[in-house]
Amino acid sequence: MARQITSIKIQKNTVYVNFDNGTFGTHTYNKESGKWITAHLTAEELTAVRKLSIKNGNYTNWQVARPQSRTNVKQGNEDYEHPLTSKEINDLESRENMRNEDINREG
Repeated sequence: MARQITSIKIQKNTVYVNFDNGTFGTHTYNKESGKWITAHLTAEELTAVRKLSIKNGNYTNWQVARPQSRTNVKQGNEDYEHPLTSKEINDLESRENMRNEDINREG
């Protein structure tokens, strides 16, 4: 079974790769020798890391998108307003009418 990449973190000259099974690998540039040193990564995984994280010639951080169902997103979003039912619309209209009548009686 192949390991799935969950995140890629860049710090200075080191690329840290986290996998779904809890393991990680590194890809580090050694300034003295001028070479890249790879640990705990296969050639295929390193190729996948490059495809996911290199933008405009530089390594960038990357993280797998978290799956969310649409109902969870709507329930978790406080700004989301569900469509009003006809009963709710009638209640709002009757409240508005009562308020207008009270204002007319006072004024």
